[in-house]
Amino acid sequence: MTANESIVETKAGVPFTAYVLLWNNGDDGITTVQAICDGEVIAEKIMAVNGGDWRVVEMELTIDQPGEHTLTVGTLTKTITIVE
Repeated sequence: MTANESIVETKAGVPFTAYVLLWNNGDDGITTVQAICDGEVIAEKIMAVNGGDWRVVEMELTIDQPGEHTLTVGTLTKTITIVE
């Protein structure tokens, strides 16, 4: 997840974009990609990926509560600070 690598702090309620590479090492398939903030799903996308291929998943996210938050997509995790 790059979550715009330069973004480690943003304002509460202001949308930001996270980009994630989705790899499919198996057969053609469809999967649900979830963005999880502090254990709660805040966004999800259904993606189709051909076998042996990859796609970039773009997710617009908004976190309303100030403070440090753990953002997870798949096996990737990033800490982001939300300010008022």
